[in-house]
Amino acid sequence: MSPAAYYCWLSERRWLWTLRRRFQPKREENYPTVIAVLMPPVVTALALLLVAMLGWLATRNGFPPRLGFVYWLLGSLVFTSAAVHWGFTWLAWNQRAARLRTQKPPPSTARPGAFARWLIGPLYLLLLGVVTPVALLTAIENIRGAWRWREVRTELVDRGERLEISKVAPKSPPADQNFFATSPFNRLLEPRPAGPRAARAYTGVNADALRETEVFALPNSSLPKRDRDEAALISLADWAAALRVAVSNQAAASGSGDTRGPKYAAIPSGTNDAAVVLAATSIANAELAQICEASRRPRAVFPVAWEDGFQALIPHLSVLRSVQNLLEVRVAAKLAQGDVAGAFADAECSIHLADALREEPLLISQLVHFSQMNIAARTVWRGIVTHSWTDAQLAEFQRLFQQTDWLGCVAYALEGERSNALSTFDRWIAGGRFFGSQEADLRESEVDSDGGVPRPNLMPTGWIRQNQAALAVQYQRLLEATRRLATNPPATGYLVALEELNQITQGVPPGATAWASPYDIFVRMLMPAMSNAAIKAVRAEVTARCAATACALERYRLRTGAYPEKLAALVPDFLSAVPRDPMDNQPLRYARTTDELFRLWSVGENGRDDGGHQRRSEERKKGKGVLDWVWPYPVP
Repeated sequence: MSPAAYYCWLSERRWLWTLRRRFQPKREENYPTVIAVLMPPVVTALALLLVAMLGWLATRNGFPPRLGFVYWLLGSLVFTSAAVHWGFTWLAWNQRAARLRTQKPPPSTARPGAFARWLIGPLYLLLLGVVTPVALLTAIENIRGAWRWREVRTELVDRGERLEISKVAPKSPPADQNFFATSPFNRLLEPRPAGPRAARAYTGVNADALRETEVFALPNSSLPKRDRDEAALISLADWAAALRVAVSNQAAASGSGDTRGPKYAAIPSGTNDAAVVLAATSIANAELAQICEASRRPRAVFPVAWEDGFQALIPHLSVLRSVQNLLEVRVAAKLAQGDVAGAFADAECSIHLADALREEPLLISQLVHFSQMNIAARTVWRGIVTHSWTDAQLAEFQRLFQQTDWLGCVAYALEGERSNALSTFDRWIAGGRFFGSQEADLRESEVDSDGGVPRPNLMPTGWIRQNQAALAVQYQRLLEATRRLATNPPATGYLVALEELNQITQGVPPGATAWASPYDIFVRMLMPAMSNAAIKAVRAEVTARCAATACALERYRLRTGAYPEKLAALVPDFLSAVPRDPMDNQPLRYARTTDELFRLWSVGENGRDDGGHQRRSEERKKGKGVLDWVWPYPVP
């Protein structure tokens, strides 16, 4: 039995015409065109009504009403399936009717056998009602997706945008100008032997080189438990106690053959806290001297295999954090010992290391960059508290804190993030990897979705291209807004502009509804991870500006014997102008404290001056918002 014969036989069943009996044609009459035209939208409307009822019931039971994707997908499939079904029925019926009217004797219209009705017939229904519509929709979507991505790509390239990571990533400078060309950074990656089958530039992290960096590690696990906001309050006594415990445990385990972790130097008995810290961490003296010498080089480009996208190896970030933390502890110890020159060299190295990641087009690298600068500023503050730095040293610190374009670093990182994301889509298509499990390739470790975006198990090429285009457009909006802030700060401060950036990163493309569609799944999934990048960059700018101002204040104290009443007194001898709060472009807030020091603060995210008060993390967990951004951290 042919498909046409089966569909004609099926259309003769009276139960199919229950609600439209007067339209049922006779065998020699043509199939009603009005039925063939109206039934697809009617069936689609009924199917969507059923989904809406189920969605209403789900909402009543506490489930979120995320039906946009379901409506779109089900509506398209049902309509296409119904159109194929009734269109084929209309064509087959009319052809048979024409033969019945003209052919003598007329063709047979005998009832098909049970085998045809219950096995062959359902296969026809599956082929024409499901397989054909899905194939048709997929082909259409693939064409539309390819056209959309070509249109977006051409427009961005014509505007001078760099969409390939090879055009965004920094070029490696000569070794004598590159900080990361020094040991141990130049050995952290294990090169893959050359060959046509090499999939990546590196086989992995060099375990021996990584083990050598353990000399920079500190015994954080032995420190007293503290609130996260009090991490800066770790005293020299706490570090000395932790190192004593670590050295004691190390001696007890010496016979066990355990080679894990750093092996601190022995601590002479009867030494003070500062001497304990310097003695125990002396195992890193040679390596630190080499790193600090190399930190003066003009460039810092780690040999990241950028072509690996989000799977590229970046082990240098953790090493930099370890070195930075060690330098802070050693500066505190050297200041306590009266070794100001040694403390200055380490603090200067700390600032150089903080800026070593400015050329990396990765968001995680820039977030580490901001964190490193906070530690460097805190390290300098320890010397201001003890009034240890000279005027020349403070002037150098002040210069170093004023030379970074923080929002420009974020814009550069967004370019790299966009390039990596777009190249991941290309790899999916080139490798035929359309399964939802490959979504992990596009999601970095810090990326988290909003919890309500549908996850596709099988995605056509056209949908991948549509998502690629939507993500490129959304990144462009974010890039343009960030570049405007970096090159032309608003006269009223960043507060309103940062809210605009936050709206862009909510993951809803221009003109889209709150409901997700197959075309913007990855926009909604990935863009929220970018929401804090700009605000953290501005906060890093506030920290650097406060640190530079603090150096100017200490220079003023060295000259006059006391801190000024207002920051205006620093102009023009120590500052060219009164420093501004980036958030509202008003003068940076300043107050002298009862301990004969001072505080500096920004109005922060709420745009209101709260008198230099800030909330601790336990208060924020209770729903209390962030108050001012206060600097410096107290140092015991």
